Formats: sequence, structure tokens, C-alpha cells
Amino acid sequence: MKNFLKRISIFLSSIAITCVIIEVMLRQIPNDYKLKSDFLRTNSDDVEVLVLGGSHSLFGINPVYMGMKGFNSSNPSQSLDYDLAILKKYRSNWSSLKFVVIPLSYSSLFEDLNGITESWRIKNYIIYYRIRDIKHPKYHAEIFNGPLLTQFYRLYNYYYKKVDYVQCTEFGWNASYSSVSQQNLIKSGIEASKRHTVRDKRKFNKMSENLVSIVS
Repeated sequence: MKNFLKRISIFLSSIAITCVIIEVMLRQIPNDYKLKSDFLRTNSDDVEVLVLGGSHSLFGINPVYMGMKGFNSSNPSQSLDYDLAILKKYRSNWSSLKFVVIPLSYSSLFEDLNGITESWRIKNYIIYYRIRDIKHPKYHAEIFNGPLLTQFYRLYNYYYKKVDYVQCTEFGWNASYSSVSQQNLIKSGIEASKRHTVRDKRKFNKMSENLVSIVS
């Protein structure tokens, strides 16, 4: 029996060590969240215009054309509570900050990241920004987000093919959309409207408070 337990312990330990190694390797792969967090950690004192929000500002506002030192810290589906968390994270380092840009759209006051299909993105704020404390284990590790085969594919892409997952410029604007990748606007518009149709108004007070806090 002791021999059996010993073998089980060795087997489980091997799995645990392998998972830790994979997790460490996954976290070394460059991505937009890591880039933005690193930038703000070292350059937030120089930022004069901070852009927050979700995909509308991520793809729509390029700080290069501002005429001031701007940085785009928006991310896909980033809700107002995460905008506020980023602002608070570096609250002692906004010595040059003059403007905060916050886009508001139809769903801004009715959705938070935790309650939509892209809630898996929460792990990026916990792992790379070091903000928000959600205790669910899946938000604290890359390896828990998506099929294991997908994680191996990411490792293969980066460590063998030298392909990373950075899509934004050094100032945070996502330049991945172009006229080459055309979409059927009627079809994609209907899909987007269904995705953002408000069905639950319980988040309104919470999101409104976050917006007021940002302004304050």
C-alpha cells in the first residue's frame, strides 16, 4: 500500500510540476495586457491623455495623433469597473494626466466583464495588471483558460515559430483591423446588436457609481 501511495504521489507531483512549467512559459508570451501593464508601470507619470473603455476606443483612438502624450489602455469588453480599477492602480503616478477619455455606448451602464461571454478575460487583469481579487481558480492561471491543446498550440507558435500575441502598438492602439478583413456590416451589425441588447438592468447602479468615481 505504501509503495502504491508513493507511486501515486510521484505521478501527481510530476503532473503538478509540468503544469507549473507550462504556466510559467505561457505567461512569458507577449500579449496586449502585459504590454499595457508594463507601459503604465514605468510611464504612467508621463501620460497626459489616458484612453479607457472597450473595443470602440481600442480600435478607434490612436494616441499618436493626439498632439499630447497619450496612451490607450482600453481592452476588448473592458467595463467601467475595470476602467476605474486601472485608474486607481496607478493613482500615485498620474502627475502629468490632463484628460481621461471614456467612451460610453448602449451597453456601458448595463454590463460588466464578469457577466458576459468574454468573462475569461478577467484572468488578464489578475495576472498582468494585478488588479481585482476574484477568487475563482480559473482566473488566476493561463492554463485553466481554454483547452490544453490550445495552450500547447500557443507555446508552439511562440517558442518555435516566434509568433507572439501582441496586436497593439507601443501606445496601446490596436491596429489589427484593416480594409483587407472586410465584414458583412448588416450581418455583423445584427449579431452585435443581439450580443449587446440589455436584458438585465440590475448593473445600472453599480456601473453608474463606477463612472461617477472615475469622474471624481
